[in-house]
Amino acid sequence: MRPMHGKKLKGIAMGLNLRVNNNHVCLNAVDLHAVARKYGTPLFLYDLGCISHTIKTVKQYFTDGTALYYSVKANPNAAILAHMRPLIDGVDVSSGGELALALSVGFRPGQISFAAPGKTDAELSLAITHQIGSISTESLAELKRIEKIAATLRKRANVSVRINPASVPGKFMVKMGGGPSQFGIDEEQCADVFRCLKKMPHCRYTGIHVYSGTQCLDEEALLENVRYVLQVSAQMMKVTSLKPERINFGGGFGVTYHSGQKPLNIERVCSRARRQIEVFKRENGLSRMTAIFELGRYLVAEAGIYIAQVVDIKQSRGRTICTLDGGLNHHLAAAGRFGPLLRQNFKMCNLSNAGSAARKRVTLTGPLCTAFDILGEKVAIANPQIGHYIAILNSGAYAYSASPLFFLSRPTPRELLVNGASVSIARESFTPDLLN
Repeated sequence: MRPMHGKKLKGIAMGLNLRVNNNHVCLNAVDLHAVARKYGTPLFLYDLGCISHTIKTVKQYFTDGTALYYSVKANPNAAILAHMRPLIDGVDVSSGGELALALSVGFRPGQISFAAPGKTDAELSLAITHQIGSISTESLAELKRIEKIAATLRKRANVSVRINPASVPGKFMVKMGGGPSQFGIDEEQCADVFRCLKKMPHCRYTGIHVYSGTQCLDEEALLENVRYVLQVSAQMMKVTSLKPERINFGGGFGVTYHSGQKPLNIERVCSRARRQIEVFKRENGLSRMTAIFELGRYLVAEAGIYIAQVVDIKQSRGRTICTLDGGLNHHLAAAGRFGPLLRQNFKMCNLSNAGSAARKRVTLTGPLCTAFDILGEKVAIANPQIGHYIAILNSGAYAYSASPLFFLSRPTPRELLVNGASVSIARESFTPDLLN
C-alpha cells in the first residue's frame, strides 16, 4: 500500500480511515472522487479492512463460550460474507435465500441459526435437511410443523425457542418485543410450548433466543437486556428442567449515524456482559453453554459509503436544492423511511471539494418522482457544485438490500469492495428488464 498522505477528515467520527488529499476525500490510499468517476454513480463501496477491524475489536473482549454471529439481513453481499467467514463464529439468517447464500460461501450448517416469522415449509425443509445449528421457533404452530417435516425427512431438527420478552429496555430505538409481536413466543406462554417440545421425538432442544430490539446506544440498556434474558432463561430451566446449550441474546448494538450521538464503549459493554454470563453459567452448572451475540449493523454499517453525483442545483423559496443521481431507491434509510420514524441526516461529505472551508446549507434530493426522496435537509456541506460526488457515510447496513431498487425502473447501484489500496467490483449494476 502506498503511504497515506493528507489530513484526516474532521468532524466525522467513524471507523474508516478517511483523509483529505488534493481537495479529494481518500479512503486508505484510494481517491474516492477518482473511484466514482471511473466506475460511475450511484454506487456503494465497502471497506473490508474496516469490517475486519470491527470484528476483531468485538471478539477481543469475548472468551471461550461466547460466540459472535453476523445477522445476514444487515448486508447479504456474498463477497462480504465470504470475507467474514473465517473471522466470525456463525451467521443468523432470516430466509431460505439467506440460508442458501450462507452455505454457498462456505459456512458449515452447524454455524447457522435461522430466525424469522412465517417460515415456509420449503424453508424449514431446507434447514432441517442440512441440520443447521438452530431453528428459532416463533410459535407453537411452527414448532408442530417443524416436528412433522423432520419426521417426514427422517431427521432431527435442532430447535431453539424464541421468546418475546414481557418487557424491553426503553433505549432500544426499534423494539422487537415487549408487546404483541410476530417475533417469538410470548414469555408467559413459553411453559406450554416447552411441554410440547419435550414430547417431540424429531426436535432436539438447543436453547433460547431473545431479540429485544435494535439500534441501542445506551450501554446500561444493553446490559439490562442481558440480565433480563438470563433471568428468563433461569425461569425456563426451573419450569421445564431443560438446560440450554446456547442462549442467543440477539444484538441491538447501535451505530452513530447522526451528529451528536455518542458511540458505545464496546469494551465496557462486552466485558460487563461477559461477567454476568459467567456468573449465570457457574450458578446453573452450564459450563459448556454458548452465549451468542448476533450483530448486524454494528459490524458493517461504518464500513459502507453510498456515493451519488450532483446533477442539478436550484434555488426554491429560500432553499438550495441539490439533486443527486441516486435517492431512496438505493438508500431508504438515509431518506428516513427505514427504521426509526424520526428523520435525521446521515453523516455526509463532498468527495470532490473536501478541502474547502466554505460550507453551504443545502437540501439533498434524489431523482425520483416522490416527495419522500430527500436524503438530507439543511446539510452543511463543502460548497457543492454540479458534477461533484457526495458521500453518505455509515451506509454498509440496511441500504442496498433494504431499498426499493426497482422503483421507476432505474439501474441498481454498483457495489465495490476496497481492500487496502485495491478496488474491485462485488456486484455489477443492472436494470430491472434483465430479470424479465
